[in-house]
Amino acid sequence: FDNIQLPKPICILDTDFATKDFSLSQWYTDKGYNATPTLTGYPLTDLLEELGIVRLYQDTECNRSLSPYQPAQSNGWNVACPEIKDILPTLQTAMTCALLDHCTGVDCCVDVELLGRSIHTYVDIDPCYYRMTVGIENMAYNLSLLDYTWGKMMDVALYGVVRLRLSIDDLFEENLYLVNMNISVCFEST
Repeated sequence: FDNIQLPKPICILDTDFATKDFSLSQWYTDKGYNATPTLTGYPLTDLLEELGIVRLYQDTECNRSLSPYQPAQSNGWNVACPEIKDILPTLQTAMTCALLDHCTGVDCCVDVELLGRSIHTYVDIDPCYYRMTVGIENMAYNLSLLDYTWGKMMDVALYGVVRLRLSIDDLFEENLYLVNMNISVCFEST
C-alpha cells in the first residue's frame, strides 16, 4: 500500500436487533412455524439469518461440562482464583461461569435451548496494561481503562439477542475491583 485510505468502521457496543422491533412470537406467526423449545433445520437457519448472529458464532461452541467451567460448585461457578472467599451468587441452571486463576477474568457459557447451542461471554480486566476485554462469542472489544468511567453501566450486545451489562468500580484504597455483571438472552426487542 502507498497512501491508500481504508474506511474506519464505527464500533457500537450496544447493538439492537438486526430486524427492528423483532418479536419471536410474531416471527413464528409470520413464518408459519410451530413454536418449539428448540429449533432445528430450516426454521433454525431462518431465525439465525433474521437475527444476524450466526456470523459471529465461534467455530466451536463453549461446553459447560469442560474446562474452564468444571468442576463447578452447586451455585454454577468454578472459582480458580485462590483469593476469592466471598460466596458468589447462584447462577441460573442454564449457565456456568468460571472466575479465572488470575482473578480478574470471568468466562461464562450459557445454554440457549431455542438455538440448540451454548453462547460464550467473557470479561477480562488487565490491570498491568490498564485495559479490559469484553466479548460475546467472536465479537470482542478491547477498552482502555484510562477512558473507562468507573462505576458506569455499559451494555455490550450481540444484535440485541445476547446482552452483557457490566459496571466496574476501582476500589483503589483496597486494591480491588468491584464488578457487577448481568447476562441475558432475549428474543423480543421489547
